[in-house]
Amino acid sequence: MKIPKYFELMGTKIEVVEDVDIMQNDDARGMAVYRLDKIKIAPSTPVYCMSQDQKEHVFLHELMHWIFYKLNKEDLRKDEDLVDMIADLLHQTIKSAKGEFDGDNF
Repeated sequence: MKIPKYFELMGTKIEVVEDVDIMQNDDARGMAVYRLDKIKIAPSTPVYCMSQDQKEHVFLHELMHWIFYKLNKEDLRKDEDLVDMIADLLHQTIKSAKGEFDGDNF
């Protein structure tokens, strides 16, 4: 899966950036920054190595925070277990997807 540099969500253009400081300053691998319309992802470093799969999961995790934020579902946005489980399920779905759907076959 490719992590986008930008995407739109309910009319908001959200930028995805690497931020070397979030791991050290916030002890986080990713962060949804609503006031700046960003998702920050920690880069892989010699101290903390992150695989591409881990970065993809972090992106999907932060995307779920953004989705619940845009839906004004504060209780869901703050539910880290739910957000993480949905990110896991989305990641597995995207990574295991095969073939292309052709609606004419049904």
